[in-house]
Amino acid sequence: MILNNIKDQFNQQLINKCAELLNYKCDLIYTSIFDIKDKFTEENITHDIVLLCVRDQFYSCHGFESLTHNESSLIETVIYNVVIKHPSKTFIVFHEHIHNNNMYLEKSTNNVFFVHISGLVDDKEEYTQVLEVCDKNLLSQCVGISLNRNMRPHRLMLISYLHGKKLNNLIYTSATMINDTLDNDLMDIVSWDFSSSELFKEVCEDGFNYIKKNDKLFVSDEAYLLLENTRSIISFDNANNFDKKLRKLYNNSFVEIISETLYDAEFGLVTEKYLNSVYGKNIPIFIAVPGIVSYIRNLGFDVFDDIVDHTYDSILDPSKRMETAIQMNEHLFNMPNQTINKWKIANESGRFNNNITFARDKMYNYFENLALSQFKKILKNKCQKLI
Repeated sequence: MILNNIKDQFNQQLINKCAELLNYKCDLIYTSIFDIKDKFTEENITHDIVLLCVRDQFYSCHGFESLTHNESSLIETVIYNVVIKHPSKTFIVFHEHIHNNNMYLEKSTNNVFFVHISGLVDDKEEYTQVLEVCDKNLLSQCVGISLNRNMRPHRLMLISYLHGKKLNNLIYTSATMINDTLDNDLMDIVSWDFSSSELFKEVCEDGFNYIKKNDKLFVSDEAYLLLENTRSIISFDNANNFDKKLRKLYNNSFVEIISETLYDAEFGLVTEKYLNSVYGKNIPIFIAVPGIVSYIRNLGFDVFDDIVDHTYDSILDPSKRMETAIQMNEHLFNMPNQTINKWKIANESGRFNNNITFARDKMYNYFENLALSQFKKILKNKCQKLI
């Protein structure tokens, strides 16, 4: 059994439970984007069943941006090359993505199966001790917030659109590491098809040009400890970051535009960015892959459908999805007093506290039961003869 560097105790313990069901008659391998090409291909696979945890790395293909249809990511390609060398082995892959039906591995092999885990459970021990934000500034006239660390193309489009629509005074927006993009034209960075949203493109370009002329709009305050002279994060401490740097921002905000890691991609995932909004008691608008709102709603979270128009969640076109998400909910920022009143009614009815209760307890039970049931189903249907 080989276990390298799983970064959270919850998922490590969960995968160990799966290994226990096999009486540890399996190889247990964790890979990351930093060692996938070297360490994984060197591993000596000795058992008939391989448990492979790849976490959130399937999207890593051409940099950090999207995967196109029928295109395999770097990690999928490396795994595929190992799988075809061991056609008699069964590979059970633990992954975070909310969609996996289009994965190249699933379509091109018959001995790879998927079990869903989640990044929402990272830092469970720390997050379950986080105190929710209680002292909201009910006089705030800037009720929106959008936190953007790494300037992936969709985040650059988002902050450009917010500035192009003159919403930057109504939405507190952060944009770490943006200076590296300002010597470019926006359309050299973002390769979307804007044929159905030319006006959206123009507004974004106007906003980006405004940002370039006012390059001190954003404070470059890195949230994590980085490897010297690189952008590589040495360690994540999201719960501590919430308390030290984000809590004061949540005190003054009521609606959050959550810019998730993936946007223009087939494989979506939910990260601590959503969890922060839960403990911050904010109403969420998601800049993420299609279907993410439905996924979170089905988990058991209240996504405040009576306050936010989430129809954008089903729109596949990335420019139209972003445009719709902001346009259909722009009134929440333009009318802060009404928005705060809606927030107060929701808060008094306990809806935010219900989400926090779910996040602290039931969410972990949900993901554990889901993973174990999927794993047992695979064993029953595909691997019984190997146990």
